[in-house]
Amino acid sequence: MSDLRHHLREQLSSGGATGERFFWHRIRAEYVLHALVKSGVGPNPTVLDVGAGAGVFGRYFSRRFPGGRYAFVEPVEELAAHLRACYGEAADWSTRSHHEADAVVLLDVIEHVEDDRAFLTTIARGLRRGTRLVVTCPALPVLWSEWDTKLGHHRRYTAASLRAALGGAGIAVSDVRYLFQTMVLLGLWRKARPPRSAEFPRLSPAVNGILYVLGTVERGTLGWLPFGASVAATATVP
Repeated sequence: MSDLRHHLREQLSSGGATGERFFWHRIRAEYVLHALVKSGVGPNPTVLDVGAGAGVFGRYFSRRFPGGRYAFVEPVEELAAHLRACYGEAADWSTRSHHEADAVVLLDVIEHVEDDRAFLTTIARGLRRGTRLVVTCPALPVLWSEWDTKLGHHRRYTAASLRAALGGAGIAVSDVRYLFQTMVLLGLWRKARPPRSAEFPRLSPAVNGILYVLGTVERGTLGWLPFGASVAATATVP
């Protein structure tokens, strides 16, 4: 089993350790939901989660938009079966048109694709004009480590390179910013001391809570800083 597949499958049963309550997932989901609202999606949007993994984002989306529709595309069949059980067979859009989507989220997906611009171009061509996109990626090439290799990453992004990848696919970018500023220090530590596996660390509830509060403060106040362990973009199909 690849490290990436093991990493994703671990999230199915990990609960608060590395799953829905893990601070990193919570902060990322809250940022994406805020970006969707700010971009102008309606009160009951249809959102397509491409590369949905264990479907962690879907649970946050369903709580924030109880009248909305969550759809997914997930190539790992074990994970896709789990998502169909959670959200229904109709939520699996792997073989259907994506024109009904009001927004598409690609959460730490495009770094796994060798030709990111071609992939983004294909995604954009399947969407109707005005569809919103929110994209998140691991940031800063200086943080590249064995952890990235184990997870099958092809690159880490900067704000400029993420904007260029989206723009090269004909997608209009409205905002790019960094997240998880203090995690840069942990990223440097991880680079110096490569982990044995690609798993998120298992944290006590207290430490997880502290990191969540810290990340929430960062998200609200430090988005202007030119660095972070993740980078996120909000864009539109023109």
